[in-house]
Amino acid sequence: MSRYHLLLAILSAQHCTAQVIGPKQLVTSLGGGVGVLRISRFTPGLSFGSEAAGSATFRFAYAVNGKLSFGAHYDRVGTDRTPEGMDRVRFTAYLLECAYRPWQSERSAVELYAALGPSLMSMRVRDRDLPLEGRSTAAALGARYLRFFGSTLGAFVAVDHAGSVNMTVTDYDGNALEDAEGRPIQLNWSSQRVNAGLVLRF
Repeated sequence: MSRYHLLLAILSAQHCTAQVIGPKQLVTSLGGGVGVLRISRFTPGLSFGSEAAGSATFRFAYAVNGKLSFGAHYDRVGTDRTPEGMDRVRFTAYLLECAYRPWQSERSAVELYAALGPSLMSMRVRDRDLPLEGRSTAAALGARYLRFFGSTLGAFVAVDHAGSVNMTVTDYDGNALEDAEGRPIQLNWSSQRVNAGLVLRF
């Protein structure tokens, strides 16, 4: 073997071992965090801005190569610190996700992701026995840092921004709520959060 071929072999081996996430690996994560939640709506009592919120997230993604993964993302955000008239509000999103890793080493990686999917709302209002509901399309963008402690287990820290397009507010039976002029009441939500948790690599 020539020196040139030997050098290529060494560089290729180093490149392979330097990737914490390689082709055909499944990466799952579970975590939670804190942030802010906003609801936009012209009707007083169904809107608020920048209230403290908690979140939970679960993801799994399949790496097609060292840079790119595709998967699914469960995302839930909610708050009990609501204006007078509400008891609590929760938004749950089921997103399809694409993640890109611009940098990774033997034990660490940085991921950027974009996700899109349906979003569901549950809102408790004090003058109603059953919660109000709504559904629309949500999108999310974010970045996270992953650090593995061994061949399987690791941890992550992420910053996320998510939000929805307008959703029609309905009662528990699916009937749209209307304003004083007979138009369906709509709202949208957005949230920024910091999440952390555990990562498993298979």
